Amino acid sequence: MRLISSRQNALVTSYRSVTRRQRSKTDNRIFLDGVHLIVEAKTAGLAIQEAAFDTDRLDSRDEELLNLATSLKTENTRIVKVTKSVMSAISPVRKPSGVVAIAERPSPNLDDLLTNNRAMFLVLIDIQDPGNVGAIIRAADGGGATAVVTVGATAEPYSWKALRASMGSAFRIPVVSHNDINDLVLRARKAQLNILATTPRHGSSLFSYTFPSNPLILLGNEGAGLPREIVELVDDTVSVPMRAGVESLNVAVAAGLVVYEAYRQRRMTQ
Repeated sequence: MRLISSRQNALVTSYRSVTRRQRSKTDNRIFLDGVHLIVEAKTAGLAIQEAAFDTDRLDSRDEELLNLATSLKTENTRIVKVTKSVMSAISPVRKPSGVVAIAERPSPNLDDLLTNNRAMFLVLIDIQDPGNVGAIIRAADGGGATAVVTVGATAEPYSWKALRASMGSAFRIPVVSHNDINDLVLRARKAQLNILATTPRHGSSLFSYTFPSNPLILLGNEGAGLPREIVELVDDTVSVPMRAGVESLNVAVAAGLVVYEAYRQRRMTQ
C-alpha cells in the first residue's frame, strides 16, 4: 500500500474537489468519512472508487481499519496510506476518523418509485442546513418512508455533512433531487398520491389526523416554511400541536414526529 506524505500530492486535490460546495452537476462522486459510512455504502452496493487510511492507525493494528482495508482490496478499490497531515488536508472533518473514501453517488429513478401503490414520500423544499437534511433522511428511513425528494435550494443530501447526519440512511432509502415542485406535484397526482403540507399552525392536528395510505408530505424551509403558493397545491395540511408561545419546531424534529405518526398508522392497517 503506497504511502503519501505530501500535501501537494494530486490525491489531496482530488479529494478536496469532491467536498467543495461548487461542483459540476455531472460529478457523481461522494465523500465518505469513517468505517461506518463506508461499510454502509458498500452494503448498499455502491462502488468505492478509492480510499485513504491513516498510516499510524493501520500500523497500530487497528482491527476495524485492517478488516476494511482487506475487504476493499478484494473489490479492486484504489487504496493508499496517508500521514496525519495529509489526512487533515483531504478531509473537511475536524477530527478525521482514520479512513476516508470516494464512492459513486446513488441514482434512483423517481418514476420507478412513484409506481409503489402504498408509497410515503417526504419532500424537502428549500431546507438549507445539511444537518437537518441528513436528520430527516434518517427519520424517513426509520419510519418506513418510500423515498425522500429534495427540491429547490435544499442542501445537497449527499454532501459529507448531510451524510454524517443521516448515519448511512441515505444509502438505505432512495433520495432523489428534483428541480420543479410543480412538476413533482403533477407526477404525484398522476400516481394517485395524496399531497400534504406541514405547517406550523392552522393545519389538522397531528394528534387526530388520519393519514392516507399513500402520502406525499411537503416540508419547508427552516425559517420561512412552505410558500403560500405551494400550500395552495396540496390536498391537506397537518400541524404539530404546541404549547402557546412556541412559534415552530425545528424542521427535522417536526419531520420525525409526522413520519412516525404516519408509520404508526400504516403499521396498524397492514
